[in-house]
Amino acid sequence: MTRLVRNRVRKVGRPAGVSGTRERLIDEASTLFASNGFAATSLREICEGLGVSGPALLHHFGSKSRLYAEVLDRIVASMQPYLPPEHDAADRKGVVAMVDGYFDWTLQYPQYSQLIMRELMENRERVDKAQNLSMKPVMDAMIGFMKRGQQQGKLPDFDAEVFAFFYTGAVAHFVTAAPTVRRILDSKSDDEVLDRFRSTLLGAIGAMLDGFRHGAPRQAPEESDEQ
Repeated sequence: MTRLVRNRVRKVGRPAGVSGTRERLIDEASTLFASNGFAATSLREICEGLGVSGPALLHHFGSKSRLYAEVLDRIVASMQPYLPPEHDAADRKGVVAMVDGYFDWTLQYPQYSQLIMRELMENRERVDKAQNLSMKPVMDAMIGFMKRGQQQGKLPDFDAEVFAFFYTGAVAHFVTAAPTVRRILDSKSDDEVLDRFRSTLLGAIGAMLDGFRHGAPRQAPEESDEQ
């Protein structure tokens, strides 16, 4: 199976060659935000986990929101080796490889994936006030990869934007739920369940693309006559 070329990546933790209180705070905050969500995680918890004072945390970040933004920026940075090249255009194999790469990233950084799930479900009040959406460049890269393929005739007509959210959501949800799925299915291990999911997911993605190619062209939403 064709895979996207990726650089070797490190496991969750601070960047290579970087140390200090700031990076340790981001590490600790990543774990707590993933487990508890933004609203339920207090600055006190983050500080207590490292034995750091509140003023020290505020010195580095100024507020919980700014610390959270730093965590999201680190998540986005960890995704970069898994994203398609900026100007490439996807064909069928390229889309399947991109989805496979996103699945690889999710397994490599499970707590980051869990945090993204929480962010998508729990940020309704914050998203309207946000000046920047950290995940937008990631989604834009995947969507642009598919749209360029459509423009060059390598892919059929389908809603690439919704398609990207469809598979990223499916992957994040299943990986988070894998322990429960294992128990329900009486599987031997989480790895076995995840291998089955990968096989099913990639097969489904390919089948959907084939279906788009042989199906009717996607219709644009009709505009209302009411002004």
